[in-house]
Amino acid sequence: MIFAVAVILYLSYVCSKKLGGGVLPGTGTSKNIRIIEKAFLGREKSVVIIRVGRKDYLLGVSQEGIRLLKELEEGQITLEEQEEQKKPPRFSDIFRNRLGGGE
Repeated sequence: MIFAVAVILYLSYVCSKKLGGGVLPGTGTSKNIRIIEKAFLGREKSVVIIRVGRKDYLLGVSQEGIRLLKELEEGQITLEEQEEQKKPPRFSDIFRNRLGGGE
């Protein structure tokens, strides 16, 4: 019985990691560095917009490392887009999208 509960807890943990996609944009403990948006391009490859102080940067992230792709001009990221990124996605939306039932 205890073994079955342990297996269920482990599988729940693994599934939540797979469905969650890692750290949510905008979360973390840093006051000066913030992830504005993250887009996955392929397996372990993504682009990330980060804000360091008052400047925004576009970074490429892969297993080989992190590269600065472009320093974004002031005003390229609007307040509306930033506010939208602060909202964590709903579990039902993530679940639906991962199962292929998204809009």
